Amino acid sequence: MVTQIKINFYKWKYENYYEIYKSEFIDFISIDSNYLGDICFEFNEYQRITIEIVSDNINNYLEIESYDGEGLIRVNIGEEHIISPGGDSDLGLVPGNYQFNVFINNTGYKGMFRVNPSNLQNIELINMKSFMEKVCEGITYNLYLESQGYTKKDFDNVYFNLEKYKVLKSSYSQIINSLNNILKNPIETINSEYIISEYSKKVDSKSLRWKDKMNGRKCLKSEFFNEKRIKSVTDNYENKIIKYILLELCSLSKEIKDQYEIYYESIKVKVDDLTSRLGTMDDELKKINFLGNVSRRKGEMKRDIVILTNELNKFKEKIEKVENEINDLNRINNNLRRFLDNILFNKLFINNTKIKVTTNFIKRYDYNNIYNIYLDIFKRNNNEKFRQTLTTKKTSLLYELYIFIIVKNIFEELGFEWISGWLKSKLDRYTCDLESGEAIILKKDNYKLEIIYDRFINRVRDIKGRNISEVVSNRERRRPDILINFYENNIFIKSLVIEVKYRKKGNIYNKNIETDVMNQLIAYREFDYYDASSKNNKVSKQRVVEKIIAIFPSNDIKDYYVDETYYFQFIPIKPLEKSVTPLGYEILYKQLEEFVN
Repeated sequence: MVTQIKINFYKWKYENYYEIYKSEFIDFISIDSNYLGDICFEFNEYQRITIEIVSDNINNYLEIESYDGEGLIRVNIGEEHIISPGGDSDLGLVPGNYQFNVFINNTGYKGMFRVNPSNLQNIELINMKSFMEKVCEGITYNLYLESQGYTKKDFDNVYFNLEKYKVLKSSYSQIINSLNNILKNPIETINSEYIISEYSKKVDSKSLRWKDKMNGRKCLKSEFFNEKRIKSVTDNYENKIIKYILLELCSLSKEIKDQYEIYYESIKVKVDDLTSRLGTMDDELKKINFLGNVSRRKGEMKRDIVILTNELNKFKEKIEKVENEINDLNRINNNLRRFLDNILFNKLFINNTKIKVTTNFIKRYDYNNIYNIYLDIFKRNNNEKFRQTLTTKKTSLLYELYIFIIVKNIFEELGFEWISGWLKSKLDRYTCDLESGEAIILKKDNYKLEIIYDRFINRVRDIKGRNISEVVSNRERRRPDILINFYENNIFIKSLVIEVKYRKKGNIYNKNIETDVMNQLIAYREFDYYDASSKNNKVSKQRVVEKIIAIFPSNDIKDYYVDETYYFQFIPIKPLEKSVTPLGYEILYKQLEEFVN
């Protein structure tokens, strides 16, 4: 029987039930090389996919990248493994190329499979990520998760300093082994120089002239000799190159560590705040737990506690990963410094040293290995093969961040200046994630805009008695993707809500029935404004949301629609292949312009 890889495609039926609707097979009848190809099979993100290996040889097996592991998952004959869980899960495979190995009759073969974006073309996704990376280097990457990493060609990946560190981290043990070998047996060069000594070994013309000259001086006795001596030294070009590389690696690891520590402190503030809020809510729930006529309030509080606990757990997971990175960086930096303090390197002067390898350097594996790692970290060309270790964010999240940046850019085009918040307030350069609840402030004359990303809006009772003035809601659905508050002379005027949906229009709006998205948008109409400075009616402004906009990706500008009942705006926004300005940009621009005018 021919060995085959079987790919099973499932479709969602209801709740967590999926049904297989087709299977594809890859066979290995004629194999010309051990590399099977860049795209042996492909599927869309958010699809549920399982994999099998079919063969009459029970010793054959498959190794493949999967959503549920950082390494390659082994699949034996008779096993079926889920490599993509389906649905908009944080665990799903994001668009890109992934590796698999298949072992047939004790021979290994490598190949790649591709995950495609579900609502965008690959080139559109690449353009969207490129646009976002220009705003902040690293924003499209999940900086806290590592993939297995493998050598590949992939032109849609952006290379930046944090990626350099990941390559350093993966090559660390090789560097240490090579350095230990160098200390045991460093490259030495033979130097000759004239040395004054008390004995004569080999006289030459220069020695005789010096001897004759010194004999004429009363301060020196004639028994001293100035003769050429041969000695081996480690103060040479090859060892200077190694010291130069060590200093570069130390500088990189220290810089990244400093940035991680700044980010750690910013996340810790969020963890402490959420922990405090949850503690207060738990205390309140205990107080009312045995009271009558408060069942609705208890239900609301329990739901809020679940939501905030999930958010807290996500931040705790980030903190744990950042702590691990800081510990790894300390270990790397300390060990590299230990080598620099060794007598072999600490007295070498490397001012104006330019790296140009010599024949002696190339002949030595340990020296050349460190040099090649250095090139891989600092001098890599984007068009060459490289070891990719960072995973990108899922496309639905990327699309949210993309729309947030576009909204910011439109207001800047309208004359508003971004003065604080997010990147304007961050000290760390490599962890520029836009976290849930973060806000940016833009100003123009006596007007101010507050643009808030993915904030869980407080109920009135959450801030009652505190000196806080903000938009509030007592509805269950109160977490808009983007909330924009407009102020004049620091007095709140009105709000605008943008809900970003990475899905087809048919799943967002239906003329015959109210979809979940429609019910969500309707709930946003109930937002009020709580004014802590007001003496009597603190919720003096009700239904403060002037515009509600739903944004989704579409190829057709005709998908723009205005709901006649609630005047909700459904605007298609999609990155284009040959234009920086996305489809639907003008419509969104007009709506935001109307809001501030």
